[in-house]
Amino acid sequence: MNKERVIFFCKRDLSAGDNLLLAEKILDNYHEKKSFDINDILELYSIKLFFDNNIYLNKWDKYEIANYKKTVKLIWSTISQFFVSLEYDKLIYEINTLEFDYRTIFWCIIESLNTYKNISKITFEKILINKNVYIIDILSNKRIVSWFDLEIKNYLLQYSNTTELLLTEYEEKHTRERSRLFFPKSLKQNDIEGIISKYLDNSNANTNYVDLIINSKLSNNFRVSDKIRLKAIKLSEKIKTLFFENKNGVIQNYRNEIGLIENQVSPLVKTRNNGHFKITYSLDYLDGQKDHISMFHNFSSLFKYTDSQRRISLIYKASEADSLEFLGLKSKHTYPKGRQFLEKDFISNMQIMIYSCYLKSIELNLESIIDSFVKNQLIKNLNLQNLKLNFPSLESSNLEKVRMIAPELEYLFKQYNSFVNDGLIEHELLQISSSPIRIKDIPSLSFKKYVYGTENPEFLKIRNLFFSKQSFLYYVEPFKNKYNNLYQLLINEKVNYNLFKDYQKGEIDKLIKEEYLEINSNNIILIKNILPIYLIGEIYYNEVINYNYYITDIQVVIDKLVENEVLCLGNTLLSKQESDYFNYYLNKSMFTNSLDLRNKYVHGTNGDSDEEHGYAYNKLLKLLILVLIKIENELTTNMY
Repeated sequence: MNKERVIFFCKRDLSAGDNLLLAEKILDNYHEKKSFDINDILELYSIKLFFDNNIYLNKWDKYEIANYKKTVKLIWSTISQFFVSLEYDKLIYEINTLEFDYRTIFWCIIESLNTYKNISKITFEKILINKNVYIIDILSNKRIVSWFDLEIKNYLLQYSNTTELLLTEYEEKHTRERSRLFFPKSLKQNDIEGIISKYLDNSNANTNYVDLIINSKLSNNFRVSDKIRLKAIKLSEKIKTLFFENKNGVIQNYRNEIGLIENQVSPLVKTRNNGHFKITYSLDYLDGQKDHISMFHNFSSLFKYTDSQRRISLIYKASEADSLEFLGLKSKHTYPKGRQFLEKDFISNMQIMIYSCYLKSIELNLESIIDSFVKNQLIKNLNLQNLKLNFPSLESSNLEKVRMIAPELEYLFKQYNSFVNDGLIEHELLQISSSPIRIKDIPSLSFKKYVYGTENPEFLKIRNLFFSKQSFLYYVEPFKNKYNNLYQLLINEKVNYNLFKDYQKGEIDKLIKEEYLEINSNNIILIKNILPIYLIGEIYYNEVINYNYYITDIQVVIDKLVENEVLCLGNTLLSKQESDYFNYYLNKSMFTNSLDLRNKYVHGTNGDSDEEHGYAYNKLLKLLILVLIKIENELTTNMY
């Protein structure tokens, strides 16, 4: 049985404290003339990695850290001498004695010291087929892959999981730190195509990887032909059909219902029971609205297309995802579509349909309401002069409607872009240019509009420890499952320090030392500086916050967080997340699972179903409404 050893996993690993306690004993007793085997050497290298990343025990003072650093320098010398003196023609013996957690760093050291050049081609070929060697550990080292290019290529051509390695590097979305994988330059595109095709010949292929093939994006490093993609689609359908035919899955039923009700006092009533989500709107409330501007505002106030900060509420939000949605492989080229997002998407589409039916019942139509809003609110009241928006006739077919409204939406973006940049909308100038505009680049009238989180360690720490459902700090007796995160726990309960378990106290102590938390005279844990933490929480829940919706005192705090690079600012019409949402609907510039509503109708690759054309038209109307709401918000915010 292997003894407990020091292991370095990554910079943010929560086991660092325990590993450093083990390292402390080794450092205190280290002597360079001591005899070490391969696993002892790799353990010393793991200790060095903690110091390379400036990770220390809290109890160490600066003098202890300085002394330990001197010891680590001696350790690196010991490691180097050991690897330089290895008999590389007998390297397989050393490999067979490696403990599992040291496989990866073994090859890292060989690369860093350039001792891979001491390995003969024949020996390396034997290493590749050794049962104790994992090719993924070798592929993490660029120079080794380059040196043994042909040997690794030949191995990958016959290795059954090469497709999965390629997809892991080029297509899979990773949420944790990982090493890049490198592939031989001699492995050409036709080789990759053959490897993937062979993988798809196996009916037992992993459906997660098959789906990654389906959603893969063309790049210089990885390309999947349409023929291979179709082969993957057919295999995926077959695997999933067999899965459910054999009753291996668990089916969950969800039902969404929307209706208009007479004699309902409240404008909006929501009920949710056993997967049945029901929304009813008051006919009396709708009948009471007499002007078209109020009727248009139903999309923001009644249907909740946007929230109190005029952020689009229909986007995907990671904070709304179920725990199960984080399981399995995810493509980095697809728009995430969790259960909550699909529910919001379905309901918003149904709201368009049911509202259109209501308007027809009172001899109006949605297009006339939108047109009146543009003319009376945006142009007349808010002085957005020269704005033009054309609608198809009521007699037009659904196909004709889609083909007209899609370019109108794009032209709306161009007009607003011109208004912000030039102060006016000049149609003759806009008509000269036929180049499409990138949605994410359309500017805002506000210099400071959106506030985002960054990859700054302080932001990540607060977000993950205070708000993430995966944090281990909020599960505390006697509150158990009452709250979803540490922030909710601490602002709602008086939590005594001693209620935390020993494995939690280490992180709580750090948060106290770093002045995020404090302990009062009754030993109760309190949030010390709540405002920055609150703002980061708002970003966690909503992906972004709107600078203009905060009072001056809070804006000062935001500015300080931006100055310290904890947060960052954006000044576009749409937030990054809203821009992603529009791209998901309109084109495949970002997401391979896009609905592609604009491009497929422009290029004639749409289907023949009139019903489908009707759905597409309603979705484009929804996007148009959202843009108009965002423009109205910009104009009202910047009027004074």
